[in-house]
Amino acid sequence: MTLSKTYYLICMDNVNKYWGIRWIARVIATIIIAIVLFIVIQEYLEELNHGESPFKALSSLATSAYPMLFEWILTAFAIFGLIIAYWKEGFGGIISLVSFLVLFYRLSSDEFNGFIVAAILIISIPCVLYIVYWWKMQTRSKNK
Repeated sequence: MTLSKTYYLICMDNVNKYWGIRWIARVIATIIIAIVLFIVIQEYLEELNHGESPFKALSSLATSAYPMLFEWILTAFAIFGLIIAYWKEGFGGIISLVSFLVLFYRLSSDEFNGFIVAAILIISIPCVLYIVYWWKMQTRSKNK
């Protein structure tokens, strides 16, 4: 066996067969993060267009979110979890999934419409994919 063939076999043994799960989760998470950032920036710019100073616009945005402060904090944790999951799939996926599940429980117990609840369940897909990828990698490394 030649050296190049040996190198090829060693490299192919280390190829991650679960890379598709991680990349699907990353693409979906990137789209979710971009949409959330777009909405937040749009609301902030709308407050600025009313002639308010940047700090007053930020304060006004926070004040308008106060009635649903707990939901906003959960959403922020979920988005930060998705960002962390780019590097630490298990940790970020668990943070994000727990935040989305608590948000789902919180909003389903109130008198919200089914669209919000369905949206939260759909948005939770990358969290589950990150956790599946992390779990597969953990069991794969234990089997070697």
